[in-house]
Amino acid sequence: MRAVSAETRAAAAEYLSHLSAACPELYSLQAMDERCRRAGGLAIAGTGGSMVFGYLADPSIPLVADAAIVLFAMGASHLITFLQLRSVRKLLVRLAPRGLYSGAGSLPS
Repeated sequence: MRAVSAETRAAAAEYLSHLSAACPELYSLQAMDERCRRAGGLAIAGTGGSMVFGYLADPSIPLVADAAIVLFAMGASHLITFLQLRSVRKLLVRLAPRGLYSGAGSLPS
């Protein structure tokens, strides 16, 4: 990765502070932590449910195999969401003006 210029860093920090002020229920550090946990839990539940249904799948009952495929797709989509939210959280912690988040949060950056 290339280093970010001071102007780009300042513009991103200003944008993040505007986002946090306009939508604190979505972009505060605590909200991002909660959204990350929720997406991670849904990814684990979807993937785990897929494995259970895949294990129980009987060729005579195609509905169970279909449920396993659907749960796997849902788990994968939640995993992608989790990774995107983690990236936004890291960006918030890294680029936010000092004191806005102070690096505090329950998830490691």
